[in-house]
Amino acid sequence: MKLKLRFLIGAIFLLMSISFISCKTTSTNAITYSYFPEKDKVDEIFASNDFEKITSFYLFFQNDPDSNFRSDIEQRYLYFIADQFLTSIEKNSTLDIVLRNFINYWYVKYLKNLQIDKIADFDANIQDENLILMKKYIAVKLDSIENYYYFKALNQYINDIFPFCNLCSEVKEKKFSESKFIKNYSELSKNIVMVVSDRGIKVENGQSIPDISLGTGFFIDYDLIVTNNHVVYDEEKKGINKISVKLGSSVFKAEVILEDPAYDIAFLRIPYKNPDFKYFKLASQVQIGLEVIASGNPLGLSFSNTKGIVSNINREFTEIGKVIQIDAPLSPGNSGGPVFTPAFELVGIAFAGINDGQNINFILPSYFMTDLLMFAYENITFSRSWAGFYFTGDRIIYQMKDNINYLVTKKINPPLLNNVFPGHFDILYNLAKKELKEIPLSKETPQTNDSNQSLNSGANSENKMKLITPYFPFNSNNGLLDPDSLKAEMADESRNNILLMTQRVISLLPANTIVPVLFGNNISFFLSTRRPGYPVKAMLQSDSIDNCLEVIFNAKFVKEGDYYKFEEIYNDELSLFYGINAGDLVKVIYYQINDRQKAVIIYVSIKYRRYGSTTQNYSILVPFTQAGFF
Repeated sequence: MKLKLRFLIGAIFLLMSISFISCKTTSTNAITYSYFPEKDKVDEIFASNDFEKITSFYLFFQNDPDSNFRSDIEQRYLYFIADQFLTSIEKNSTLDIVLRNFINYWYVKYLKNLQIDKIADFDANIQDENLILMKKYIAVKLDSIENYYYFKALNQYINDIFPFCNLCSEVKEKKFSESKFIKNYSELSKNIVMVVSDRGIKVENGQSIPDISLGTGFFIDYDLIVTNNHVVYDEEKKGINKISVKLGSSVFKAEVILEDPAYDIAFLRIPYKNPDFKYFKLASQVQIGLEVIASGNPLGLSFSNTKGIVSNINREFTEIGKVIQIDAPLSPGNSGGPVFTPAFELVGIAFAGINDGQNINFILPSYFMTDLLMFAYENITFSRSWAGFYFTGDRIIYQMKDNINYLVTKKINPPLLNNVFPGHFDILYNLAKKELKEIPLSKETPQTNDSNQSLNSGANSENKMKLITPYFPFNSNNGLLDPDSLKAEMADESRNNILLMTQRVISLLPANTIVPVLFGNNISFFLSTRRPGYPVKAMLQSDSIDNCLEVIFNAKFVKEGDYYKFEEIYNDELSLFYGINAGDLVKVIYYQINDRQKAVIIYVSIKYRRYGSTTQNYSILVPFTQAGFF
């Protein structure tokens, strides 16, 4: 049985069948705080030693009119978070907790109170005992890592979530012996496994037969294997199947130690250390036209290899990040298998294809796997975080109702930002040159009051995101993007790509991490919170369907009688495939959350103005995995 996905064209999902390659809103002014602390409870809150409560309390009252009260809780929080950081080091807490505590300490002590005219002083020259301790901690941590994939991944992860001050500056360069890497197909064959997923018994034609599906996996450590989540997870039973791994003529029972539906990645551990384990090198650049080879077990034919090229590198089929399209033939059974260059450099992991297409197949980029290694190696319970926003292109058009979001704003006035390359994305700090520069997305400047507030969801509160700090593209020299490299690195889809990168990085942060954001000329701070399993489903369960129209259609609306008028369409494909244009009207007739299909089915009536208000009724399928939430 093949599992089916839906393919997104703009905001509407066409019913094109895609199978995994395995054998088997417009306006609301409601404040969205779900936590209202009482000011006179300050002593009780700080005495509780509850990290989430104390951090939420601190941010909530950052715009309180009483400056003495603000100063008092600032000092209390700084003392609290510094103590939390030192304690987490002393007690050898998990890495995510240490990072969260340091990030919060750093932002509160330095970035939040930074005077804009002193921006040039905010650089790596700051002398801070906790910074020195953190650098030593990171150096020891990375020096202890023996796995090539994890060493590369953790180094990148730390630079991604906290690019300031180069926390990895004291890390010694680590060279892995060339003998540790796959160089030929003989070595490759000893690192590819068949993943057998046993769902029990099924009945076909009145006969009871074993319900078995097959997939592929490959070793990423001596006893650790990566495959697709859909290979091991049973959607109908809502649980993990019995998993076995076949290596050569040997079969081992496997334990699923991590599963991530958002990336469609799962890690398996087997009670056997592969003496022939070797790494793929990670491909440094993936471009259209790159020759790739897919290895796996199509239709149960063990260790089969097919060749093709990269067709596209920006397909949005997952709720976080983008996937790569290839034309190398894939069949049921290839899911979870490696896709690599002729030099045996890993490009990605096979996971899906379009049934009715000819070699239109998709792979997960290798960072989908490496992003998750910290959770496996550091024994951290896996979960994702988010800010609770939905973006399309360069705009934030929706804030999740009921999501804690403390926007503590600091006005940059007068702006000290220089226009560098109009039409591209912003850079926050060019620390290497000690400059602050901005690259505007538009000539418009969103206005935000200096107050503790929530971004209202819907069209009337649309915010063009000028910058999410500190998340921006990095170059290979110093981890920062300077204007000279910007011209070469910024592509046509640069704005959306940077927001996707921001989405990815925030999703990997620990919950209750302070995240700074720049909207227009206002720096704001909010808390990362636990990301729901399916944001689309959570959105519709907490808000009205009318308030969610912008997310569903990727368009801006105004109310007009019983209908909502398309005032602006953010995605041209909506017009191209459905003939919808600005001025047309839409009304939701009925909708249903379908857990079995992992989608929301929405029935709408659309009036086409150019056809004399001719009405057409449509059913729209919006998968739970819709991209855009971060």
